[in-house]
Amino acid sequence: MRRKFAVIVLAFSFMMAGGCVSIADRTLPERPAIATVSETVDIPDTPVTVSVATTTAPQSEGITAETTTNIPIEEIYGNFEFSEEDYGFLEGCVFVGDSICSGLGHYNIIPAANVIAQGNIAARNIFDFTFTVDGGELSLIPALVNSSPECVVFSMGINDINITSEQEFADNYAEILRMTEGFLPEAQLIVLSITPIDAGSTFAANEKIDGFNEALRKMVEENERWLYVDVTPELKNSENALKTAYSSGDGIHLSPDAYHAVLYQLCRTYLGDEEEGTETTEPPADDIVIELE
Repeated sequence: MRRKFAVIVLAFSFMMAGGCVSIADRTLPERPAIATVSETVDIPDTPVTVSVATTTAPQSEGITAETTTNIPIEEIYGNFEFSEEDYGFLEGCVFVGDSICSGLGHYNIIPAANVIAQGNIAARNIFDFTFTVDGGELSLIPALVNSSPECVVFSMGINDINITSEQEFADNYAEILRMTEGFLPEAQLIVLSITPIDAGSTFAANEKIDGFNEALRKMVEENERWLYVDVTPELKNSENALKTAYSSGDGIHLSPDAYHAVLYQLCRTYLGDEEEGTETTEPPADDIVIELE
């Protein structure tokens, strides 16, 4: 039986109960050698606002703003059946990544405190960023340590594919995982594939994204403690492109329904297949109205 996945600030309520993890006496390792370039990727920093029949998308910018919704969470997750075990697993996850990842918090699908993400983040530059955590600005590793996650779910790469090679991308990602593991040895590290883009987008070819995902998969699977999750099968259509109903409108970012598909695939890969008889449904394309800001 499903229950409401409470959209509240979870990570820091846990800390108030059990105490903050102090990193004051711990010396951070040197930053890994991440490829640096002056070129920037011309995609929006935040998800495009989307209006969905069952969801009121928050209008605020960024992932730290307080957002509310009057729609019961089970309606937001209506296209997929999430179990009690699924919700419990997701509550223990912190999601790290770029503007696509930030949509989880932007659309109030995952509590903002469980989403450490910003626009323009990539595997090649993530250590150049700071994140607003509990009123302060922290770099990635301190932010993760203070969140005390059971699982860290990484989702990035769209800002790498036009700048680095597949091998550089995989190497940079591996450094992030190794550094995270050094400070959170008990946490499960999970890497999501780069999400596809709409067939009409000129940003990149989906075949190119597939190549980067294959390099990422091989790198992750070389370490038995890490887990790679391919979220593309549910997101793609027969043309190997992002399904129209899963696009936010700019061809790159995702609609709320797409995040539900991603989370469902994450749960199924980590926890196993759903109970017999559980079915998923296609998101009704006619129910989505794009409102570009």
